[in-house]
Amino acid sequence: MRRQLHIVGLGPAGILAAHRAASRPSMSDLHIVGWDPEGPNLKGTLCCFQRQLPTWFPDAAIAQRCTVSVEFDSGRLVLDDDYLVISPQLSQLLGGYEVRQERWPDAPDGETVDTPVLCCMPRTKPMTARQFAIGVIIPEDALPRKHRYPVMMDWTAPEFADAAASDDEVAATFSYRIPVGNGQWLIQETVLATEKPWAEVLPYLEAQLAARLQKLDVDGAQQPWPREVVDFPLGPEHVVNSAAVFSSQHGWMHPATGYSFGALAEDVDRMLDEFIGRLGGVAVNGARGQTRRKGLRPLSRVLTERLHRIGLALLLSLSPVQTRQFFECFFALGPDVVRNYMITTDPTMTAKLMFRLWLRLLMKHPELAWKCVRAACGF
Repeated sequence: MRRQLHIVGLGPAGILAAHRAASRPSMSDLHIVGWDPEGPNLKGTLCCFQRQLPTWFPDAAIAQRCTVSVEFDSGRLVLDDDYLVISPQLSQLLGGYEVRQERWPDAPDGETVDTPVLCCMPRTKPMTARQFAIGVIIPEDALPRKHRYPVMMDWTAPEFADAAASDDEVAATFSYRIPVGNGQWLIQETVLATEKPWAEVLPYLEAQLAARLQKLDVDGAQQPWPREVVDFPLGPEHVVNSAAVFSSQHGWMHPATGYSFGALAEDVDRMLDEFIGRLGGVAVNGARGQTRRKGLRPLSRVLTERLHRIGLALLLSLSPVQTRQFFECFFALGPDVVRNYMITTDPTMTAKLMFRLWLRLLMKHPELAWKCVRAACGF
């Protein structure tokens, strides 16, 4: 009987890990079992850049390819890499493992079990900083032709009655407008990062979305279009790097933007190589799915994540007007900087990009530059 490897949690991280573990010759002696009461599940629209996906990722799992732009008050910037929308059928395309649609049975406290367990679900205290968004999925013919181009971030104000560009805003929002396949588009209004409660942000987001649809000449009144709601923490309160865990909530997420799928996909094979090296004689705690050795993230990703947390701390300190000023300076650095900041795991490159942005802020908005310094110092 083959030894079993248990993957606990079958969201995007668990699906990727279970599929690759079942596909790799180096793990052929293991029977892969995925555990989740919901079964393999994807929630919301998942996207990444082409260069983040490994060669084994099937084309059939890509619902849409497009080139996205960012927009701000003084212009528009087109990013030069394919932006991909992941198919909602991903779990059917990435299989090869046994699925148990039930909760992983925790071992009694203090008891260890002689079987490897990889936890792919959040098991740490989440941060108070969250990302919120509300969107609608509309048929293509409901979006006027002049607006049918993909936009990853539109920071221009939707100009609704409550003066969206004033400091009285609940938070700065941007519009996200992309084709998602099957002749449909997602139009979503997003608060990138906030510590305000959902109940306070929700009515504001609803008003912003309605104003955005009006600005795009989309008649959203009385339409039974599918809605999409985004509400997730931008990471755990403290990233634990001493556990056999693999998920967006354990360091495979960009804490200043919320992007995670590309990071998971590009690192899953390296992570499994690291995990395989531990399987010989390593006790695994059945209650927490943790080994007693160092974590699965490389040092470069740990350092990059810490730099990104400085960016998150800065975003949380900005007023809505300052947020738009910040992103206008960021986008002015060019498409390579914008894209690379979101996807690179090289801490040296990340630090250089952040320093270039700081210099531009120092020239254009000195008060924002010194807010960057305070964020870096932790106050």
